[in-house]
Amino acid sequence: MAIHPANPNVIYVGSPGGGLWKSTNAGANWAPLTDNNSTWMSIFAITIDPLDQNIIYVGTNNGQLLKSTNGGSSFINTGAGPGGTIRKVLIHPTSANIVFATASNGIWRSTNAGASWAQVHTVSKEDIEFKPDDANIMYASGSDVVRSTNNGVNWTTLGVSQGITNTGRTLVSVSAANPNIV
Repeated sequence: MAIHPANPNVIYVGSPGGGLWKSTNAGANWAPLTDNNSTWMSIFAITIDPLDQNIIYVGTNNGQLLKSTNGGSSFINTGAGPGGTIRKVLIHPTSANIVFATASNGIWRSTNAGASWAQVHTVSKEDIEFKPDDANIMYASGSDVVRSTNNGVNWTTLGVSQGITNTGRTLVSVSAANPNIV
């Protein structure tokens, strides 16, 4: 699910079988957005660009990363890259050209708004977040937790293993009140 940051009446919802849907009236009514393409029916990630809310990224379980530049009226496949099940898409808070995708085959990074991708980590990841006070520092989780100090170019494993498993969803969060707490 993704809620438009400037207009909470606009909501996008996806499901692993029902495709992508949009409501413009806070959920009272819904319109399907991906019914015209059967390979776009298994949605796992939805992200709205924080700088331009007409740009929407959608990740599927079959490795397609879709992009809309018109609020979901139409979508295109982004450049070759992520593959695997795309679990989360994250856009840099001040540079919409820098986009990350976590997937069952690692972490992918784009510096041209999804036109092309580079794999920057090869181990399956579920979640990814920026440190609120420093967008160069990032954290990602899967069966382990990794950190980048250079805006996702390189990643190192943190010494965190207790309680982390490789089954189910593993999510990571960074406290806005105290950005040193992960």
